[in-house]
Amino acid sequence: MKPKKIKLPVVHSLAEFSLLASKDPNVYEWLRRSAQNLGWDEKDARGPAYWLRLNAAETTTEGFDGEKGVVRECNGIRRIVEDDLNKKSA
Repeated sequence: MKPKKIKLPVVHSLAEFSLLASKDPNVYEWLRRSAQNLGWDEKDARGPAYWLRLNAAETTTEGFDGEKGVVRECNGIRRIVEDDLNKKSA
């Protein structure tokens, strides 16, 4: 029997992303890889969710919502992570 294909949900906020990651190891892997994509180093004990929030805060300006930008980046690599997770489970 073929293993069930992993599908990661589209997220709309960093709070939602963190909550989903706390419940699902596949979403956590996506969160971890998203943070790495934005410069997080695994030696940083504050964790990947903190790094994403920090990135959002640092990129927020009067005319730009940094959280939306970070969430867009995370959703942008969702399919890549899905494909990698599905290859590992096959």
